[in-house]
Amino acid sequence: MSVVMQIGQCGNQLGEKFFHTLSQEISHAKPSVQDILESSYFIPPSKPGGVPIARAVLIDMEPKVVRNCLQGAARSGTWKYDNNSSFCKQSGSANNWAHGFNTHGPACRDSILECVRRQVEACDMFVGFQMMQSLAGGTGSGLGAFICEMLRDEFPSSSILNNVIWPYESGEVIVQNYNSLLTLSSLLDSSDAVCIVENDVMQRICVNQLNIKRPSFGDINSVIARHLVGAIFPGRTTTRHSMRSIIRHLCSHPSYKLLTVRCIPQVPQSSIDFTNDAWSALLKRLLQMLMVDHHTEEGLNWRIKLDEGRTLPESVPYNRSISNWLVLQGKESDTASFDQFAHPKLYPSWALDPLSVTVGGHLLGKQEKTATLLSNSQSILRPLDRLTGRAYEMFAANAYLHQYEKHGLLKAEFVEHFAHLEQSLQNYRLLST
Repeated sequence: MSVVMQIGQCGNQLGEKFFHTLSQEISHAKPSVQDILESSYFIPPSKPGGVPIARAVLIDMEPKVVRNCLQGAARSGTWKYDNNSSFCKQSGSANNWAHGFNTHGPACRDSILECVRRQVEACDMFVGFQMMQSLAGGTGSGLGAFICEMLRDEFPSSSILNNVIWPYESGEVIVQNYNSLLTLSSLLDSSDAVCIVENDVMQRICVNQLNIKRPSFGDINSVIARHLVGAIFPGRTTTRHSMRSIIRHLCSHPSYKLLTVRCIPQVPQSSIDFTNDAWSALLKRLLQMLMVDHHTEEGLNWRIKLDEGRTLPESVPYNRSISNWLVLQGKESDTASFDQFAHPKLYPSWALDPLSVTVGGHLLGKQEKTATLLSNSQSILRPLDRLTGRAYEMFAANAYLHQYEKHGLLKAEFVEHFAHLEQSLQNYRLLST
């Protein structure tokens, strides 16, 4: 059983889409799958005719988004939130990590912890926390990092998986690179796994593959939610919730905690009835996406191959993984061949049993076949390189540092966070050697 922590505007809106998607999938799943997912993410209704209650805590420094999420869930008629498991204030975090971490965090700690304990005590077999948060703003990033540290201190044996939303490269707030750097550096210490989802990638999927020409944040959050639900969906032989298994498999090495997620096919609802991929074709595209570090099926470089009897030349750059978690759902999934995902050239020589595969017959999104891949790989290098480079340029010019110093974050602490993230980057770079 997991408690989902929805933090900040982005985290709450994504969390609502996550539970909505999960509720939809549960409604047409097999009874055994329904039992696993309902017990893991929902509290059973207290009276006949009632609806299940999401195992979630909603947190924001402004009340509007939390109120909208509570009302939206109640209107669905299929699930709802516990109104007593939400916390909000009347002031924001000014898009400032230090404001959320050093100011709001200590002030709100006891009230938030009370909401968390109430949800944890409602679990018969508590596994851990799944956190939904943005990297760009002040609440999701700063307060989110504070809460993660708090959860690690208060529940030391629990698992913590952070789903973090990477801001648009074009810029959402002027200090987003600072906020993202500080959040990731903090989470590398307190979290067990950090799944990075890029807004730019999800927008491209909406525009180029789902034919949504002007996607809203709701459209983008729906795509993200489908990726996340696909990754945790149980298989035919699964008997318990998989979050701890996912973390144990993907992040067994403490120096490598950064994950990415891919899910195919992505097709418009109107085209689902006309989509009939063979498993061999679907997995061939997904493998290529992994190898060439691409998150959509468009524009793949097919010159890099892992054909039988061939190995990749050392001069050819490709994406190396620590481990991969592959989930296949749909018709004839037990006949799919996924041996190429275990090819030794995709992994360092010291990686033991790097591939785990879950196979189930559920029609995810009512599609005949879907494949979701969670990866601990070098995919994070390019966005992190850009992030640290841009943040350091601002730092070298002393840009906006006074706003962080005002809330207790000193320049020396910035240097420590830079060094911490650079060490993680270097660990992933060394996978190619």
